[in-house]
Amino acid sequence: NEYFTTLISGEDLPHSKPAPDIYLKTAKMLNIAPSDCVALEDSKNGSIAAKSAGMYCIGFANPNSGNQDLSAANIIVNKITDI
Repeated sequence: NEYFTTLISGEDLPHSKPAPDIYLKTAKMLNIAPSDCVALEDSKNGSIAAKSAGMYCIGFANPNSGNQDLSAANIIVNKITDI
């Protein structure tokens, strides 16, 4: 909580990823246009949701998330330090 001013869960919304609802609501809560946001995703549905919301998406090829199709992301990184 000390690092984030806004917290939201998919449980707070009627539609989960790949619907963009969570990203659109978060941007609205932050009073920021989705096009001014960057999403970091490690899943297919998450990257689709971020792009559908109009956000720039960094796909993280997380070895703990299995073989995810991150092709919807703008860029894919293999290490967090590459961000």
